[in-house]
Amino acid sequence: MLLSDQLAWFLAANDFQVTTDFLPPEPDRLACVYAADLEGVPNERGALMQIVFRGPVKDGLALYDAARAEALLRDFEGLFCEGGDYILRAKAESGPTALGADARGRCEYSLEVRVWGCG
Repeated sequence: MLLSDQLAWFLAANDFQVTTDFLPPEPDRLACVYAADLEGVPNERGALMQIVFRGPVKDGLALYDAARAEALLRDFEGLFCEGGDYILRAKAESGPTALGADARGRCEYSLEVRVWGCG
């Protein structure tokens, strides 16, 4: 299982509605994990992933979700999911970054995450 899939499982287990590799038009509030730079584990550079959070403008949930995910991943060590790779460390490369609004006027925020794991 790819690290990006494992990260999606972790987010889902923490009450995020999440998908991988493709952000469908619905629902309004959703997170999507993209594999930006995956290599096999172990890997001294770590695997870079991007998580895009989307939500209605009026309630600010996209930013809230991005900040909550950043807090969950800060100094994370352990398993993202049963049967997954052991995660030595996970860290956000920077804080949530505003991407603007999508075609339907929903806010999007990005969080770049680097993960070091061992098989």
